[in-house]
Amino acid sequence: MMKRLLIDGDGCPYLSKIRTLAKEQDIDLYIYLDDAHPLKDDDEHIFYIDQGKDHVDMAIVRDVRKDDLVITQDYGLATLVLSKQALAINTRGEDYTQDNIEALLMQRYMSMQLRKIRRAPNMKKSTKKDEERLFKKILAYFSQK
Repeated sequence: MMKRLLIDGDGCPYLSKIRTLAKEQDIDLYIYLDDAHPLKDDDEHIFYIDQGKDHVDMAIVRDVRKDDLVITQDYGLATLVLSKQALAINTRGEDYTQDNIEALLMQRYMSMQLRKIRRAPNMKKSTKKDEERLFKKILAYFSQK
């Protein structure tokens, strides 16, 4: 079965660059967005999902297969992707694994609690190094054919 790249597109800062890379490298690309975020050039597999909490995530979970690579910033989605024996990375190119996902989910929970009392931690902005790590990870994964 051919490897695929699935993207949780609503929160992906490098979407246009990934689309270019996928075309250049002949990567089978699937993009999932809510219908409030239309893209130009619908030449890949682009799925527009009705707006709603976790609707895009559930569409990805429905479609993901073993050995797919999924890019997401959502820890809950990453957990479900891992349970289907697919790989998940964030938009900084960092792996989600069975070893780190529980700690990440706990971190998310603690951040939600802090936001409730208005003490949200500052989120680190993506850097050029993060972007480079993401693209290296994509290329390495799909060069393993």
